[in-house]
Amino acid sequence: MPLITRLCTLLGIELPIVGAGTGSIATARLAAAVTNAGGLGMTGAAGDSPEQIVDRVREIRSLTDGPTGVNVILELQPLEAIETILEAGIEVLATGFGTPDAAIILAHEAGARVFHRCETADEARRAVAAGADAVIAQGADSGGHTGIVPTFALVPQVADAAPEVPVLAAGGVADGRGLVAALALGADGVLLGTRLVASLESGAHEVYKRGIVEAGAEDSIVTDIFEIGWPGRPERVLRNATTEAWEREPEPRVRPLDRPVEIIARRRLADGELELPRWSVDTPNVGDEGAVAEMALYAGPAAGLIGEILPAAEIVRSIAAEADEAWAALAARMVGSPG
Repeated sequence: MPLITRLCTLLGIELPIVGAGTGSIATARLAAAVTNAGGLGMTGAAGDSPEQIVDRVREIRSLTDGPTGVNVILELQPLEAIETILEAGIEVLATGFGTPDAAIILAHEAGARVFHRCETADEARRAVAAGADAVIAQGADSGGHTGIVPTFALVPQVADAAPEVPVLAAGGVADGRGLVAALALGADGVLLGTRLVASLESGAHEVYKRGIVEAGAEDSIVTDIFEIGWPGRPERVLRNATTEAWEREPEPRVRPLDRPVEIIARRRLADGELELPRWSVDTPNVGDEGAVAEMALYAGPAAGLIGEILPAAEIVRSIAAEADEAWAALAARMVGSPG
């Protein structure tokens, strides 16, 4: 099955596979590994200063000659921060959670393309009208701060609404069958989040990675309790002691932001220590100490397809190979004679 799509042509990459910019979890090593395997690797700006992101982009550049990108949350990153990030010379600025118009202008002036995250077909239309170079159809199957329509219902609607630009399917994809399904629905590629969190190069804590590997699809739930740091945004996470304690509480519950601060973990920084409270949007990173299993463990139901922690390059290449096999099997069933 030929895997060269409009996304590949746009970026000069071999495979229509993009690594999600999941904050600092998407380390420089992870982003570079995805790019070196033929896809597009990205990192994320959530929770970090523009200077930290620029340093990470420079590290990615030291590890690959291919393209890279940075994911920014428009509600949280001011335009000045985005401008600083663009000065690092990235190929793709992935935007979401806000109106992208001003960021698109800045990115195009810097020579970068903009991939805007959309939860609806109307949002995709508006993004294209503003000049977005591609749109990400992020469905309710995505881990983290997620969409509202299931991915494989959203993708064809976005593809119909934005035929002028490549469409990436985000959510529910962790193997080659998902890639084939996304392409069949009109996508030009897939954005991998949960699958790459459970990679060797990921910056996720081992407890977090193992949680994904051991989870079933039904262990991924949508909640709104992890609100310290970014209130008002529901997220898809794995069940853990924090979500279960919330579910056991009788109504009326006290919202997390209205409760006394409860520190459950700590993160060592170059200039000190960061206290991590329960109900925070932070996910457990390598080196965090404390009750890290009770933090937000962002993951979609595709976790049920993930059985081991692998190098990112192996994940990307395996998905491409599985897509070829899935396409061949589908073609054989279609042309085979009745049994």
